[in-house]
Amino acid sequence: MEEEKVHDEVTVEEKKILSDLEKKIINQVEFYFGDHNLPRDKFLRSEVQKNDGWVPLGVMIRFNRLKSLSSDLTAIAAALQKSSNGLLEISEDGTCVRRLPSRTLPTNDEAYRESIKNRSVYVKGFPGDATLDEVKEWFDERGSVEVVHMRRTFQKMFKGSAFAVFDTAENANNFVALPALKFKDADIIASKKEQYFAKKKEQRRQWRAEERLKQEAESAKNDENDFLKLQFQENCLLKFSGELDAETTREDLHDLFGEHGDIQWISFTRGAIEGFIRFASGAKEVLKAATEANDGELKLKGCTVVWELLEGENAQNMWQKLITEQQDMWNKVRSWTRGRRGGKGGKKFEGGRKRNQNQFKGKKTKYGDDGVAVHEDGGAEEESTDADVPLVKRQKVE
Repeated sequence: MEEEKVHDEVTVEEKKILSDLEKKIINQVEFYFGDHNLPRDKFLRSEVQKNDGWVPLGVMIRFNRLKSLSSDLTAIAAALQKSSNGLLEISEDGTCVRRLPSRTLPTNDEAYRESIKNRSVYVKGFPGDATLDEVKEWFDERGSVEVVHMRRTFQKMFKGSAFAVFDTAENANNFVALPALKFKDADIIASKKEQYFAKKKEQRRQWRAEERLKQEAESAKNDENDFLKLQFQENCLLKFSGELDAETTREDLHDLFGEHGDIQWISFTRGAIEGFIRFASGAKEVLKAATEANDGELKLKGCTVVWELLEGENAQNMWQKLITEQQDMWNKVRSWTRGRRGGKGGKKFEGGRKRNQNQFKGKKTKYGDDGVAVHEDGGAEEESTDADVPLVKRQKVE
C-alpha cells in the first residue's frame, strides 16, 4: 500500500512536469507566429508563404529554443492542440502548424506603433546570468506580457536589462507602479520605455555638451599659446575696414592672401566692419602682390575695403591692444567652461589651428516594425535557426 501511494505521487509529479513542458511549447510556438516576431522573422515568413501558411513541425524544431524544449514532433503537436489562445491550428495529420488565417497581422501604421509604445516598459537590475525563461516567468507573474527582449552586448552577453510589451497600456502602467520590485535578491528598476529613451537622450545631450566644452577649452588654450608666442615685428600687421559683407569670414581672407604670404593670425568677428591680419613678415609686399593679382583693386567678397599697413608706434599700440583683448576673451572662455559643465553648450570656439575638426556624431537608435529598438550595442533578443553663438561674445581668431 505504501509503495502504491509513492507511485501515485510520482505519477502526479510527472504529469505536472509534462504540463509545464506543454505550456512552454505552446508559449514558444505562439511567440514564433505572434504579432511581434513573425513580421521580422524572414526565415519563418518565407516558410509561411510556401503552403497556405502551413509550416511542418520538422521545420519548426530547427528553431533552437523549441528544439531545446522537445524534438518529439508528436509531443509538440499534442501540446499545441491544447492551446486556447485561438492563434494556431494543427493540421489533421498532426505534422504541420499555422497561424489561423482569420488572425491577420496588424498593420504597421502610426496607430499600431503608438499602441506598442504605450504598452512597452524598460526594466533593469537582472543578474547577468539570468535566462530568458526566468525573466519571462518573472514578468508573467506580474502581468500579461506579449514579448520580452533581453538586451545584449555585441558579445551576446546579457546586459541585465530588458524591454517588455504588455497586452494593454493599463497593465504596463500598473507594472511600472509596483513598489519594491525584486528579481530573487536583486533590486529592479522599471519605467515606461518612452521615459527610458527620453532619459538616455538627455544623458547623451549632456555628454556631448561636456565633450564640446572640453574641446573648446583645449582649443582656446592652444590658440592662446600660439598667439602669445608671436612677438611684435614691423611690417607684419595689416588692418582692413569698410562696409563689409555680413557673411564675410576668416576663410575669405585666407582665400585673398593665402597664396601671397604666411598668415599667422586673424582677428575678426563676422559682421564686424574692421579686423587685423598678422603676417609672418612682409605685410606690405603681401598686400601689393594680392592687389596686383586682383587687377589693382583688392576687394573683400565684392566689397570695397580700406587696407592699412600699421607701422611704428601705431602698430605697437594696436598689437598690445590685440593681446589684451585676446587674453580677456580666453579668460572668459575658461571661466564659462568651468561654470557650465554639463550645460547646453554652444558653437565650437573658432581657434586658429582647429579648423575642420571632426565633430562628435551620436549613435542612432533604429526601430523594428514592432517598435522594439535595435541598438548598436546589442539589440532585441532574436533567435537563430540551424538553417540560417559663439560660447561667449568674442573675436573669432586664428
